[in-house]
Amino acid sequence: MHARAAHASLSLILFVLLFIAFFHVAERVVAPTGLVIGEQPAAMAMPPAGINHLYDSGEVAASIDETARAVISAPTPATTGEPAQQVAPIIGQDGAAPDTADPFERSTNVTTQRGTLSPAGRLQEDLSGPERRPVRYALIAPPSPTALPMPSLAGAVRVPILMYHHIGDLPPGADAIRRDLTVSPAAFAQQMDYLSDSHYQTIGLGDLADYWFSGKPLPVKPIILTFDDGYDDNYTYAYAILRRHEFMGTFFVLTDAVGNAGYLTWEQIVVMDRHGMDIESHGRTHDDLAASSKEWATWQIAGSRNILEAKLGHQIRFYCYPSGRYTAETIAILKANGYVSAVSTAYGATHDKASLFNLTRVRVRGSDSLQEFIVKVTTAP
Repeated sequence: MHARAAHASLSLILFVLLFIAFFHVAERVVAPTGLVIGEQPAAMAMPPAGINHLYDSGEVAASIDETARAVISAPTPATTGEPAQQVAPIIGQDGAAPDTADPFERSTNVTTQRGTLSPAGRLQEDLSGPERRPVRYALIAPPSPTALPMPSLAGAVRVPILMYHHIGDLPPGADAIRRDLTVSPAAFAQQMDYLSDSHYQTIGLGDLADYWFSGKPLPVKPIILTFDDGYDDNYTYAYAILRRHEFMGTFFVLTDAVGNAGYLTWEQIVVMDRHGMDIESHGRTHDDLAASSKEWATWQIAGSRNILEAKLGHQIRFYCYPSGRYTAETIAILKANGYVSAVSTAYGATHDKASLFNLTRVRVRGSDSLQEFIVKVTTAP
């Protein structure tokens, strides 16, 4: 009898000891989240906030309500001085006689690489996103992803890049060059009506570069509208008609001509830039870069970019060769100064990645009928 009682007591003691040992081990079990129960984890750092994009990493965010006066007051960057070279007074003239080989975003209310185009047409940085909350527990690090090669999109793509100069009425006594470079507002409006009715979508040169660099798809019927020299009628007529069609245009500006008679003012350029137009560089003056020294070409290319960036507060990435003239050295200077691409006056509408610095265009002449315009847009090689 006593032996049985002693055996039962021993069994009870062993059971209690095993029960205590079980809970002591359970307190050290790792939870599914990776947290060790009973231990205080180290605080995890907040992830950095910010927006990164391919070319505009240095872009200064600006409000749609920012006044043009505040932007215009930005100081013009200091330069190392003009190189000792005589400047030919040919600002505003294309300079080239009509050649036998006829020289060549839609950003609507949608989200694009640079941001969101508002109903007013202002391209704004999209800074919205989910609220960032502190991380309470240390998590098990995920495995490193397998690196995949970027797809190669060096193949040719057809994107007509139309080349305009003046959009306005001819002045009295206009010469042959001026008549060739001037498209009337009525004709330009008809051309934009045709593009809209035919479901073309305007894009920027950045969209074309993104297609090759990051695989960003292009619209089914993309077209780029470019305007050379920065004439004041580009604001009076071209900009107004483009806005009416919810189209965007790329305007190549001669920075040293801004504010002169017949040219855009900085106030107009800022308004256009703030409402979805793409402002890019055409140099400081309309000089032939193929006949310029390296120092003079650098002053033109780097100087114009510095001025535009100071005035507009964002990067300038594209260049238009005055009169379509350039050399291999010109391209090297462009690349060294951060440009992504450049357009020429050579005729054509098909481009590949290798042609980034000699993109061809389709010249729209003042004498073109609507039917001739349609033929150029639809058949240029």
